[in-house]
Amino acid sequence: MMTVSQPAYAQQEADTTSVSGPDLRIPSDERLQEISEMRKYAYNEPQQALSLWDKVVIAVQQWLRNLLDNQWIEYFLKGSAILIFIVVLLALINQMMKGEIKSAITGKKDRTLLNLNIDDGDLNTTNIDTLIGQALDKKNYGLAVRFLYQKSLLLLKDHELVHIKQDKTNYEYLKELEDHPSASYFDRLTYFHEYIDYGHFEIDKERYQKVSAVFSQFQKSLNA
Repeated sequence: MMTVSQPAYAQQEADTTSVSGPDLRIPSDERLQEISEMRKYAYNEPQQALSLWDKVVIAVQQWLRNLLDNQWIEYFLKGSAILIFIVVLLALINQMMKGEIKSAITGKKDRTLLNLNIDDGDLNTTNIDTLIGQALDKKNYGLAVRFLYQKSLLLLKDHELVHIKQDKTNYEYLKELEDHPSASYFDRLTYFHEYIDYGHFEIDKERYQKVSAVFSQFQKSLNA
């Protein structure tokens, strides 16, 4: 009887399936725990102990978080921010209005303010001296400086060095003096006047005496 031989590829497939693969060794749970505790497998950096400063910073941050979580504190901070904004805004408006914001609100002119560039025919050096004396008696040195500056303008007018007009600026008066010896002293008096009147800085008796000394030098320079 003839036997039929199997194809070569079928024989190869049979040989392949007959070969068994390697056995997989699965470690026990105890072994896995032991391996995880070995130092050579510890890849995480060890945690450093917190310094005193770190602890203080963390405590402050936590305190701020707790503080900001308080609804009343939030209302207070928002209200304070709005109030500060309003105060700064009013201060800027008052500065632009040269200190007359109160007059704009009430509709009443502040009697302590003095318009120094008004051509007033009734004003002369004699009654200006009276006004200066009254201001000094009340220790209102800022007002005394304003009248002192007004007197310097009247003296310049009397010496025909400037022409006083209502819409003239202090810079225009200085320009009229040109190289006259009184120009530097008048420039200094103008600085004092603007510093006190427009900057709203209070001065005491000692500072007023310094302004008065400059005015005395100004008077002497008029006759130079």
